[in-house]
Amino acid sequence: MYFCQWHLKVPFGKQGQALEVIRAWGRDKFAASEFRRAKGARVMVGHVCVSASTIVDEGRRRGP
Repeated sequence: MYFCQWHLKVPFGKQGQALEVIRAWGRDKFAASEFRRAKGARVMVGHVCVSASTIVDEGRRRGP
């Protein structure tokens, strides 16, 4: 299984804009790459890590 995870640090007050960009990128990512075979994906926001301004984008799929 492959597991990809992107961690983003977002400036205070910009979380909404960052989520819009991540959602648009996610649509492109899943439409034009092997991520279309993904078995799951999620975006986590809030107090995920040490900082409340962290966004985590995850994707996972089985091997080839």
